Amino acid sequence: MIALLVTPDVVKISAVQAVLADAGVEFDVFDSATGTMWGSMIPRRVMVDEGDLPRARRALAAAGFVEANDGEWDLRA
Repeated sequence: MIALLVTPDVVKISAVQAVLADAGVEFDVFDSATGTMWGSMIPRRVMVDEGDLPRARRALAAAGFVEANDGEWDLRA
């Protein structure tokens, strides 16, 4: 699996999960338990199969997200 998104922002992770689920892209969120315990100090990782990465990126772009240079996905303003 490969990281599609690394962020401590649980709202953004929730939105990304909804987009991926709607697109039929299987994913897992790593570091959820640690992130819950340590709050925003430990980022969570949304992981997808490497073969699904292009489809996941297209789904996020179609939903209004843009990939930032820091590896996060942000909603277009």
